[in-house]
Amino acid sequence: MIRILIADDEEIECRGLEMMLQNNFQDIVVLPSVYNGVDMVKCVENDKPDLLIADINMPGLNGLEALELLRGKAFDTKVIINTAYSDYEFIRQALLLGANDFLVKPVDEKRLVSAVARVLGNMISEKKEFLKIEEAQIQMKSMQKALGNELLSSILLGQLNVENFQIWLSNLGRVFQGGILVAVRLERQELLAQNQDAEKGENTPENGAKRLDDLLEHIGFHALEQLQRFCTLQYKVYKGLLYLLIFPGGQISEKNYRVWLEKLLERLQKEIAIRPGVSFVCGVSRWKEKLEKMTETPGECRAALKGNSEGTICFFEGGYSDSVYMDAKEIAGALACEHMSQVYDSINRRITFLKEQEYSIEQIRMHLALFIQLCAELLNTEHRSGISWRRLLERFREKEEGEVLNAAVQMLEEIAEDSFRGKEYNSYVEEAVLYLEKNYRNDISLGEVAEKLGISSFYLSRLLTQELDRSFVELLTDIRIDHAIELLKTEDSIAKDIGKQVGYLSPNYFHKLFKKNTGMTVSEMRRLLKQQG
Repeated sequence: MIRILIADDEEIECRGLEMMLQNNFQDIVVLPSVYNGVDMVKCVENDKPDLLIADINMPGLNGLEALELLRGKAFDTKVIINTAYSDYEFIRQALLLGANDFLVKPVDEKRLVSAVARVLGNMISEKKEFLKIEEAQIQMKSMQKALGNELLSSILLGQLNVENFQIWLSNLGRVFQGGILVAVRLERQELLAQNQDAEKGENTPENGAKRLDDLLEHIGFHALEQLQRFCTLQYKVYKGLLYLLIFPGGQISEKNYRVWLEKLLERLQKEIAIRPGVSFVCGVSRWKEKLEKMTETPGECRAALKGNSEGTICFFEGGYSDSVYMDAKEIAGALACEHMSQVYDSINRRITFLKEQEYSIEQIRMHLALFIQLCAELLNTEHRSGISWRRLLERFREKEEGEVLNAAVQMLEEIAEDSFRGKEYNSYVEEAVLYLEKNYRNDISLGEVAEKLGISSFYLSRLLTQELDRSFVELLTDIRIDHAIELLKTEDSIAKDIGKQVGYLSPNYFHKLFKKNTGMTVSEMRRLLKQQG
């Protein structure tokens, strides 16, 4: 094993170099970094690394002084100088002191790999043997990428094989010490202009989805390029979202991952050029200490995206108890496999449990409505059209015990069909719903949305009725009320403040609409959510 020491007074630079080395070289051990020239000399004397990557400008002894001291003691450690100076005199002095190569900050990964490979190659007696090792590493990296993609897919589908995942990490030289999943969604309001300029016949749902996936792939590729310096990362585009699976490593934990991740994602958002005016937002799951818990992360980061009302990065704050969440997860898995008898049994058990708690039939209907919405989240349903509170209550209204069970199973089956069979909507309807989801807090009209889409108000109204079986006002109200319920899950704000956050300036009007659409007052809904959670 080749032992490598990194010396730099910037800790983040040390972490970045360490990650790049581990991502590109198999048979290496990166020693604990040092941050000044004095410690660098001590570490070389004590640990005798094979390769030293040292910054010229460090406190105490600078890199050149430390290198001169080491050469005076006849250490044969290979040296690569890493410097922010591009002045030839500094580089010439380093080479005269025996440096084998130099890097200029900010370090380019390809340049680093090339320099390290060259130095390591000189340390290996047989060049042919080194080339074989290099070729094997390239093949291994390709295989690891394919396996990583497959394992991320297994997390998204809720079918993670923990043993295979541990093997993948082990081959990367990693041990699972906690991780998170990030869902990235494009803010597509600005893309509406493309529909207006598209030639006749080209503005189809398939073309819109292809454009979206291409942009998300662009973000994923650059996220991998820029962030793998600081973490183990795997990405995948799935059902209109980009997922980033992130394992930070031993120095990041549940206590500090939020600050660390915010800095990385903010850096990513600044550096990635998508298209003029196009931005993206991120939903982040909870920190998971156990690998088997990673299957909970897709639903969590999608829920965080739904609650992302202001900032560009939103962390999942919870809202359901483990037992409710696991029941919903079980049903989502059964729906994915079309095991409807298992779905029926699970819903029946939940109703039986609620009856044992002496819940009324009306309370049971309300609990099932909440439960179905959670199942829809886990199924990654992109449209609110079939799962709004108003629609759920219409389906449940006046249903007795046996009928409630059948109605719930039927609704879940329809939601699953929409999710897994990819029900397609007219592209104008898709964009209208997305525009409302982004702007529901504002005073918004049918005419405004139609103008954004480049079509008439009459045509948009007719499309909404045909595709979603509802008017513009009903759709906007459903979106606002559903977001109000999301806020009630995670906030203790008073009702009038929640009303303002979802677009209703009049508290009385908000109370009236909330009662009409949910069948209960804001206070009653808050109590129900606490019971459910």
